[in-house]
Amino acid sequence: PQIVLGLGVDDPVEADPLVARTRLGLGDRPYLVCVGRVDRSKGTDLLARYFLEYKRRNPGPLALVLLGQVVDAPPASPDIITPGLVDEELKWSAMRGADLLVSPSANESFSLVLLEAWLAGTPVLVNGACGATVEHCRFSGGGLWFRGYAEFEVSLDRLLGDARLRSSLAAAGARYVDDRFRWPVLVRRYAAFLGAPDTGATAAAVHEER
Repeated sequence: PQIVLGLGVDDPVEADPLVARTRLGLGDRPYLVCVGRVDRSKGTDLLARYFLEYKRRNPGPLALVLLGQVVDAPPASPDIITPGLVDEELKWSAMRGADLLVSPSANESFSLVLLEAWLAGTPVLVNGACGATVEHCRFSGGGLWFRGYAEFEVSLDRLLGDARLRSSLAAAGARYVDDRFRWPVLVRRYAAFLGAPDTGATAAAVHEER
């Protein structure tokens, strides 16, 4: 007997987007955010390269914020901001204020940060070579994916140019998280799988174990 549950998501941290704009020196610039290790194996070199090409072809104030431990630094650019490891307040503030979160990794097995972005009210753009993140987007309707620079540029143009679409995608993603990946939902499914007679007691035990 087996079951695939996924990972539970806690309530989002209440954080004002102005915190990120102030601490990262963004001012009123629109920006993309990527959360996780800044590392070639995570696709951040690909994202930086695509982003700089997009900026060359589409000049403007758009910035890219890479939040996380810097293993492989991106090219130096006034449009790419890499503060390194940050606290939860800044992470959630940056996600809330971003036009979208980009997940450039082709090798994710789940990607908790996508679920957090949706709870923060932010749509996502993911690497089309990553089965897990594309599946999240397909099932949720909460984001788009790219399989090369051309699709990256078209997706950015579509998302950045339509605030209503961004809001709609983020809302769909949040519903998906609430339906599938909140801890009470996972505990109920786990208890049903085990045939537990007392779901409430099981939930308390699992919470205590966490």
